[in-house]
Amino acid sequence: MLGHFTSVTLLSETQTAADQILFGLRSVDPEHAPLFAPPPPQVKGQLTDEDFLSFLPDVNTSVRVLTSLALLSAPAKNYVPLCRYREPLFSRGAPLGLVQAVQAELRAISDDITRRNAHLAAAAETPDDVTALPYAYLDPERIENSVAI
Repeated sequence: MLGHFTSVTLLSETQTAADQILFGLRSVDPEHAPLFAPPPPQVKGQLTDEDFLSFLPDVNTSVRVLTSLALLSAPAKNYVPLCRYREPLFSRGAPLGLVQAVQAELRAISDDITRRNAHLAAAAETPDDVTALPYAYLDPERIENSVAI
């Protein structure tokens, strides 16, 4: 069962920490593809105001890129968590029992992650303590059902 869950998790669309980091970097990175800037000056001390402004990305391009990234990283309006279905696809018999068993395991995993994250938040000595940041990216409640994609 663990192998099946791992396969489903890895094959389904998950929002990982790497995605979050890339979104954060792209939102402020003036060298991102749509925001290419001229190369930096080669001679020290000869930078003019016009040169400085030429390194900043165009406002319209920046807004388009940030809007696109925000829309693409937002949760879907028809979001359905992993192993849950809007229609009663598995309504009786053995398939229903299997789905309920997987859902119970996913609930246990989600509860475990929530408990560990609560423990981390309580263990943080200061609000800036990055060693105690909660990690919920693989929480089954935050993973979208692959058939909903």
